[in-house]
Amino acid sequence: MRWQSYLYRWRWPVVGLVVWLAGCAAIPVWGASNRLVGDEPHYLLTTQSIISDGDLDIANQYAGRAYADYHASDLPPQDAARDDGVRLAPHGVGLSVLLVPGFALGGWEGARAELALVAALALVGAGMLAERFVREPRWAAPWAGAVLGLTAPMWVYATQVYPEVPAAAVVVGGALLVTGTMRHRRPVLVACALACAVGTLVLLGIKYLPVAAALGVVSLVRLRHSRGALLVMCAASLALVGAVFAWTLVEFGGPTTYATNRFYQGASEAAILQDNAGGLARTPRVVALAFDRNFGLVRFAPLWMLVLAAGAVLVSRRRPVWPLAVLVLVQWATAVWLALTMRGWWFPGRQVVTALPLLVPALAFAFALVPRLTAVLAAWSALWGAVLVWALDTRRVGAGRDPFLAPVPGFSTFGRLLPSFHDPGAGDWLRLTAWLVLTAVAGVWLWRLSGTPRSSATRGLPASDVARGAGGIVVGFPARDEAPTVAGLVRRAAAVDGVVEVVVVDDHSRDETASHAAAAGATVLEPAAGHAGLGAAVARILEHARARDADAVAFMDADGEYAPEDVAVLVAPVLAGTVDYVTGDRFADGNPAGMPTWRRLGNRAGSLVVGVIVGRRVRDAQSGIRVLGRDALRCATIRHDYNYAQVLTIDLCRRGFRMEEVAVSYARRRHGRTFVHLPTYLRHVLPAMAAARLGR
Repeated sequence: MRWQSYLYRWRWPVVGLVVWLAGCAAIPVWGASNRLVGDEPHYLLTTQSIISDGDLDIANQYAGRAYADYHASDLPPQDAARDDGVRLAPHGVGLSVLLVPGFALGGWEGARAELALVAALALVGAGMLAERFVREPRWAAPWAGAVLGLTAPMWVYATQVYPEVPAAAVVVGGALLVTGTMRHRRPVLVACALACAVGTLVLLGIKYLPVAAALGVVSLVRLRHSRGALLVMCAASLALVGAVFAWTLVEFGGPTTYATNRFYQGASEAAILQDNAGGLARTPRVVALAFDRNFGLVRFAPLWMLVLAAGAVLVSRRRPVWPLAVLVLVQWATAVWLALTMRGWWFPGRQVVTALPLLVPALAFAFALVPRLTAVLAAWSALWGAVLVWALDTRRVGAGRDPFLAPVPGFSTFGRLLPSFHDPGAGDWLRLTAWLVLTAVAGVWLWRLSGTPRSSATRGLPASDVARGAGGIVVGFPARDEAPTVAGLVRRAAAVDGVVEVVVVDDHSRDETASHAAAAGATVLEPAAGHAGLGAAVARILEHARARDADAVAFMDADGEYAPEDVAVLVAPVLAGTVDYVTGDRFADGNPAGMPTWRRLGNRAGSLVVGVIVGRRVRDAQSGIRVLGRDALRCATIRHDYNYAQVLTIDLCRRGFRMEEVAVSYARRRHGRTFVHLPTYLRHVLPAMAAARLGR
C-alpha cells in the first residue's frame, strides 16, 4: 500500500522519534521524586561550570549549591580539593561537555532530554547497521532498533546521566564505518573519523579504553588495503589518545581523572584497578551478566536470551559481522573483569550498555527467522521495561539498590527461575545449566532455520580456487559478434571505481570482437576447450575471477543493453558484506522501455517460477547483469547455457547465500539479434530449474 511505502521511506526518523519520546517519558519534570544520585550530579556540576565559568573547577558550584535543582540534600563531594582550592570531579569530561547544549537550554531536564536524543541516534544507527546484514523482511531492522530502545537496560540508561549511551553512540558510529565498503569510499577520511571515535571514547572515560583499542585494531584490519589510511589511522589515534592522557595528567595530576578522587587520593591507577576489578573471582559474571536473578539482562528483558542465541548464529552465518562480535566481546570482558563502578553491577547491564546496540542485527536476524516468538518476547520485555522506568522514576525501586523488586506482574515469579550469583548454591548452578542448555537449543534451532552452513558451501574446492590473490573487482563480458559495442563497454567498465580487470570471453566471434576488446584494454579469453555458448563464457569469467581471488566479480551481456556504470551500485552491498549475490532489476521502476512484449511476459513468468522455488520474491530472474561476492564466487557453478541465470540463482539460494535485486538501467540492443527463441527457451529452462532445485 502507498502509506506503507511512505512510512518505510521515513522509517529511521520514525524509529528515532519513538525512542526519543520513550526516553523523554522517563523524565518527569515535576515533584521531588526524580532527583539525581550517585555520579550523576557531579557530571552536571562540571557541565554547569563549563557554561558559567568556562572551566572545570566546580568549587563555585559546590559553594553556591548549584545542584539544588536536581539533588535535594547536601551533595557529598567525590573529589579531594587541591591546595589552590580548585575542585575537579573525578570523571571523564566528555559527557559533561556533551551535555552543555541540553543543560543550557533546559537545565537538568534538558540534559536528560539531550541524552534521550543521543540514545535515539544510537539505536537508529544500530538499525541501519542491522539492515546491512538482515534485509528481509524489510521491517526487521527498523523494528529491532525500536524494540531495543523500549526494553531494559537501554530504556533506563537512555536518560541516566552516565556516559554509557553516548559511548554506545560512538561505538555504533565506528561499527557503521568498519562494516562499510572502506576500500572504495575515501579510506583516509574514514580513518580520520575512526580515529576521532577512538579519541572520543577515551575522553568519555578511561573505562572505555579497551573497547576503543578494539575499535582501533578492527579499523586497522579493515583499512589494510590502503597504506595511506593505515598511517593516518595510527598517527591520528595515537595523537588523540596521547593528547587526552597528556591533558589529564596536567589538569588532574595523573594519567586518569581518578587522580582527584578523594577515596583513592594518592593511589596509583594500577592499585585502584587491583582493588576494584576483582580478577578471576569475577569470572562467573560472564554468564551472570545475562542470567543473574537480580542483575541479569534476561531477568529484566527475556528477549535477551533469544538475542544472544541469534547473535552466535549470525556470526557463524555472516562472517562480515565479525567486527561487531569483537567489540561486543571486548566490552563484555571489560564488564566482567575490569569495570570499577559497583563491581560492574548498578542497574543491570550498565557496563555492557555501550555494546548492546551492536546486537540489534542479532535481534533483526531472530525476527527474520522466528517473527512470532520474537514479537511475543519483545512485547513482554517492553511491557516490563515501561513498568521498570515508571518504578525507577517514582522511586518505587532504586537503580543500584533493588530494581529486581519492581512491581511488575509475574516479575517475582520469573526471577525465581533464574540463578543467583550472590552466594550460589547447588540449585543456582542447576538453574544456570538449564538456562544455558535452553539458550544452546535456541541457537541450534535458529541455526537450522537459517539454512545450509556457509562454511560447508566451500568444502571440496581445489586449492587453486582458494588461494589468495590480488582482490578487487573483476568485470566480465561474454561476447559473440559484439564488435560494435564491446570496446566502449570495456572502457566504461574499467572506469568504475575499484575495478582491477575487465575480461572479455570471445565465444568464437566471426567479427573483430576480440581485437576491439584487446585494444580497449580488456583481457581476452576463450571458453574452455570444447565448449561454447553463453553459459560456457560466463563459467570462464568466474573461473578467471576465482584464480585471481577477486573480492567480487560482475558480468553482463556485451550487447549494450546494460550500463557498466551500474556495477558500482550492484557491487556495493557485496563489498559491504550484507549480501553474497546481487542481480540487476530492470523492472524496479516499471516495465523497461523498448523491451518486447513477449520477452517481458516470459520474464514475468520465469521470475514467478524462480521465486516460488527459492521462497522469496524475484522480480527479474533473467537479468543479464550480476555480481557475486568472494564466497558465492567460490561455489558458483554454471551447468547450462542461456538459462544459466535462473539456475545460478536457484543453486546459490539453495546453498544459503544471501541474494538481493538492485535497480539497473536498460536499453534495447541496437545491433544484431538475440539468440533466445521462446519455444527452445521454454523447452530447456523448466527442466533445468527443476534440476537445480533438487541440487543436481
